[in-house]
Amino acid sequence: MAVSSAAQRFVQAPVYSEGTSPALQVASGDFNGDGNTDLAFVSNTTPPMVTIRLGTGTGKFDQGQEITLSDSAAGIVAGDWNNDGVIDLAVSTYTLQGITNLSTLLGHGDGTFTAAGSFDASGNAGLMASADLNGDGLTDIVVASISDSDAVAVLMLGLGGGKFAKGTSLNVIGNAPDHPVSVVIADFNRDGILDLAVNGVCTFDGRSTLAIVLGKGNATFGVPRDYTTATNDYNNLIASDFNGDGLLDLMNSGNELAVHIGRGDGTFAPPLMIAGVSDYGGFIAAGDWNKDGKARHLTGAAVCRELCWPAVGQRRWNL
Repeated sequence: MAVSSAAQRFVQAPVYSEGTSPALQVASGDFNGDGNTDLAFVSNTTPPMVTIRLGTGTGKFDQGQEITLSDSAAGIVAGDWNNDGVIDLAVSTYTLQGITNLSTLLGHGDGTFTAAGSFDASGNAGLMASADLNGDGLTDIVVASISDSDAVAVLMLGLGGGKFAKGTSLNVIGNAPDHPVSVVIADFNRDGILDLAVNGVCTFDGRSTLAIVLGKGNATFGVPRDYTTATNDYNNLIASDFNGDGLLDLMNSGNELAVHIGRGDGTFAPPLMIAGVSDYGGFIAAGDWNKDGKARHLTGAAVCRELCWPAVGQRRWNL
């Protein structure tokens, strides 16, 4: 598939840091109903915290609520857990004793949230993704892993009313000796069924694997396809149409950014490498932050709290 260079054009953005605590993952949505995209991210400050930033629709964000967590954080995801039409949040947490939980924060529709429940994540704590994976009208969550010993992700089925079932294991890496560090849910082969894309990091040689796991529509999945590898250690993964061809692409972050152009059949072109992060990349998120109809992305380096915008029409802002 030929893609014009203009359609793939990203530019390096200047970045600057504020603080030293890593922003681990970012979730986005309209948290206060004003039509603008807002952000929520977790960081292991002292104490661990969820930070809300409210979008203005101009590419800038205002300070919002800060929510203290009792346990260490690993990831965050947005969704409507209690089917009230208001966006909620869920945080993946862990303790030094190995206890892992999914902690929910129910939204009030005004950009604020209240802690609600905690559910057993079956040993996994990591970056997350959410969607209705079995067609029952309830949002489910997939949790990746931050443990070098885990080769699986965990599926937590939504039960409604803000509750989740205990996590069950998913084989998402196939034959590669990797552990899944991030996961994205989307329909990559255009069959109307949600699939998984997973970043896996091998602890033996430092390489990374990008695996595609096609869904069956009933919260079960086919055999993972480890279709490409890279020598860089990638961390976070997002899906969006970055080149405007109507097909989903993938972007992952690590020492640099890599864009995999989607072919629409569940496969992707070799990665396009993009400069844009000064340190080891942490979270990334995609959205139309200034309402110009173009997908932009945010990156945050894992060694400093920062946001940059290395896309066409670059911008940046402090947290």
